[in-house]
Amino acid sequence: MDVIVPALEMLDLELVPEVRAVKRGDGPSKEPLGGWVSLGRPQVLTLRSEDMTDPGLKVALEQQGDRLTHFLVHLACTFKAPEDARLDNAWLEVLLTCEDPRAPPPIAWSMAPKIERDTATVKTSVGLKPSFKGYGIELSTGSVGSETTREVGEVHLEALNELQSNPIWEFTSTSNRAIRGVHRLELIVQAPRGRRCSGAVSLRASVARKGWIPWTYETSMTDRIGVSFAL
Repeated sequence: MDVIVPALEMLDLELVPEVRAVKRGDGPSKEPLGGWVSLGRPQVLTLRSEDMTDPGLKVALEQQGDRLTHFLVHLACTFKAPEDARLDNAWLEVLLTCEDPRAPPPIAWSMAPKIERDTATVKTSVGLKPSFKGYGIELSTGSVGSETTREVGEVHLEALNELQSNPIWEFTSTSNRAIRGVHRLELIVQAPRGRRCSGAVSLRASVARKGWIPWTYETSMTDRIGVSFAL
C-alpha cells in the first residue's frame, strides 16, 4: 500500500506547569508558555486488506477483519523553545479509548519511528604516577597516562507502550541534538469493529530556563480537545 503523507494543520498550543507540592517560592512561573510547541491535527485512514502490499500485514488484516479494524493515524509535532531555554525531555502521548466498556480497548498495533539514536564520542583518561618512598625519602618517576576514545549511542527518540492503549514517543536531548524542529509520527491502531473509539493527543516537556528550576509542563485540557481523533 502506497501512502501519501498528508500535510497536517499545525496547532500552536500553550504549555502550563504541572501541579506539584513544593515549598513556597520553589515552583515555576504560573504563566503559560505560548509558542513553544505545536501539534498536527491527526489524520486517520482506514486500512483494508485488499490495499496491502506487505504479505504479512495483508494476512493479519484478513484474519482479524471480522472482529477488528485497523487505522493508520498520521501525527506531527513541532518543538521551538526560545534561545535562552531548552527542552531536556518531551513526550507525545496518545490515549486510546472505546465508548463501550465491554469491548476490548483499542491498542497501538504498530508505531513509527521506533527509535532514533545519535552517536557521541566519549574520552576516558587513565593516569599513573609511580613513586618510591623509603627511609624518609620520596622519589617520583613522573606520570604515565593513556587516553581511550569510544563512541556510544544516545537515544534521541523512542516509541514506548506499543500494543497498549497509551502509546508514547519520548524525546531526549543528546550531546549532538536538541529537541527542536518538526517530527512526523505514524501509529497503526487496532480497534474493535463496530465500536465508537477515539484517541486524544497531548504533549509534556521538561523545561529548563535561566533563573528557574527545571519543571515539567503539559498541554492544557482545552488544547487537547483540538487534537483528538475519531476511529
